[in-house]
Amino acid sequence: MMTFSFEKEAEMMVAGIITVTFMAFTIIFFLMKEKEDKRPYGWMVAHLFFSLASLVWAFRTLYSWSSHDEPQSMALAAMSFHLWLAAFVWCVSILCLIVGVRLFKETEENE
Repeated sequence: MMTFSFEKEAEMMVAGIITVTFMAFTIIFFLMKEKEDKRPYGWMVAHLFFSLASLVWAFRTLYSWSSHDEPQSMALAAMSFHLWLAAFVWCVSILCLIVGVRLFKETEENE
């Protein structure tokens, strides 16, 4: 039976997230080429970018603190701060998604 450490699993998850995001960017780019109003696609790209940044930041935060020799209270405070920032960036990505979906709806109603 094969076992992985947290660090190895985090690296594999980050690689998978980056791969899926790149594929989504590619699909959005090809869909966007044939449309006149590109604003909703821009918001979707922003959503993907901020989601990717948030997830990578969160995993890197968890990964990097698993091997530090700091006092536990300092490591916990720093980790909490970085995870809070990752959550904030994720909230920004959700706002981009909402704006993008709304613009898609407006574009669809105008056609």
